[in-house]
Amino acid sequence: MKIAYTLLLFAAALSFKSSAQSLNEADKLYSNYEYAAAAQIYDAYRLDKELITPDLERLAYCYYVVGNEKKGITAYKELIKREDKQGIEHYYRLGALQKNAKQYDSAIQSFKLYQKEGGKNPVDLLIKQCEAIPSWKEIKYQRFENDPYNDEKANILIPYGGLDNISILFETGLDSAGNALSFASDKNNFAEVLLSRPFSTSENIRIPYYWLDGKNNSFSISSITIDEANNKAYFTVMEPISRDESRRGPHIYMADYTDFYTPLKNIEPWQHAGIESNVYTAQPTLSSDGKTMIFSRTTSTKPDADLYISFLDKKTWSTPVVLETINTNGEEMFPVLIGDSLLTFATDGRLGYGDLDIYYTEFSYNFPSSDVQHYKAPINSAQDDFLGYWRDAYTFDFSSNRDAGKGDDDVWRMYLERPKVINQDSIAFEEFIAKWEDPKIYFGLDKDVSDESLSFLEELKQFITEQPNLEIILIGHTDAQGSEKYNQRLGMRRVKWLLKNFEKEGIPTENITLISVGETQLVNKCSDGVKCNETEHAKNRFAEVQLKR
Repeated sequence: MKIAYTLLLFAAALSFKSSAQSLNEADKLYSNYEYAAAAQIYDAYRLDKELITPDLERLAYCYYVVGNEKKGITAYKELIKREDKQGIEHYYRLGALQKNAKQYDSAIQSFKLYQKEGGKNPVDLLIKQCEAIPSWKEIKYQRFENDPYNDEKANILIPYGGLDNISILFETGLDSAGNALSFASDKNNFAEVLLSRPFSTSENIRIPYYWLDGKNNSFSISSITIDEANNKAYFTVMEPISRDESRRGPHIYMADYTDFYTPLKNIEPWQHAGIESNVYTAQPTLSSDGKTMIFSRTTSTKPDADLYISFLDKKTWSTPVVLETINTNGEEMFPVLIGDSLLTFATDGRLGYGDLDIYYTEFSYNFPSSDVQHYKAPINSAQDDFLGYWRDAYTFDFSSNRDAGKGDDDVWRMYLERPKVINQDSIAFEEFIAKWEDPKIYFGLDKDVSDESLSFLEELKQFITEQPNLEIILIGHTDAQGSEKYNQRLGMRRVKWLLKNFEKEGIPTENITLISVGETQLVNKCSDGVKCNETEHAKNRFAEVQLKR
């Protein structure tokens, strides 16, 4: 019996040691922000034993952060029953979880109890959201999907300039060679640091863009906007492993840009980046001419992000001006200019579903309207939704960290219902095609903007409304002056300018293909080495619009 008793005590000691080690491991993961992993260990521990209040508080907070409404609600109700000193914050987090779980009446009660107990976080807007959301009607859509290239890391849409018609661009927690990056840093409390880089995805492959040289390998790029007219790129940079605290926050950088496949040159902070002045700047978006920039900015005196605007005069950007009609007491972030007529942005300071929601407003005369509208579900959710971008009249892309995703932030897409297609053999269709003559829009020497009439767009728009599946091909041509590589890019700039005019006219662009033939399809003898006058060269500088059924 003595031997058996001794073995029992030894086993109990091992069990106690194992339990203590598991809780220590959970606490370490919790301290390093690995909330999902920590929650698994806390959960496993309390299958046999009750968690003391500090450990239960950590577990409940893990549920709160990762958005596990069911388990989080149960944990916070248990904490409130224990009436510990931190109970006032438990009411707030319980209300947030109940709201996300669509238990709106219970959430209102929790928020009011929090308010009554003297909670410092504002909850009036949260209560109004709980009262309003049940009456909101969702957007009718044809299909709603998670992008197939998302993974368990953060994948963020890049809805800015430089997109071609076959690629989806987003950032992922990988380096530019496709390798995961991690840096152990107890000093900075980082369990893992992943540096985001831009990738192109098409035809079931993911292609990295090798933008950075060896000097900038510590850069994490979180947004991009391209000024193709002036060959400039503007992008948000964070340096999470820098010893300089100011550089760990976001700042806008600029560089000389050739194309997405060529490394950036002359990388430097933007004129108003704020690196040396306790200012953080991020998420720039540009107008099509590259002369207007809207971005998000925080300062030491205004820690909540606001939207600012700046204008380019020659090579100098004006002092940024705060967009007072857009901003609230909350966070305004992730602005996206679409076709120079629409601005989308994300905020948690307006009546929405919760956290960041996507809103939109008209953009004209270089300023946004004060009439701000809200997208309903499924675009917005109870979690963060941001970077809203209309690829065309029927397709909306955005990023979100909603629970249904594959990982942290994911890229999502919503397809709206399209109009019914008329019979392509109809008399109306045949008549339109028979009389259609491929228009040619001519450009000046080295120009990618034309003064020629685009009156044909009105008739084409009317026909496309009835025949949305008709394919349109825009083909850019140049003369043979200049290098072949330069002329290839010039031809593409010309058709992109034409595409923007299609968008302004309200013509759906999802079935439009952009092609540049550069100097390879000259209409006359004026090739390299052949002497031609200006009139003869000018005949090769055009963009052509072709229809294909």
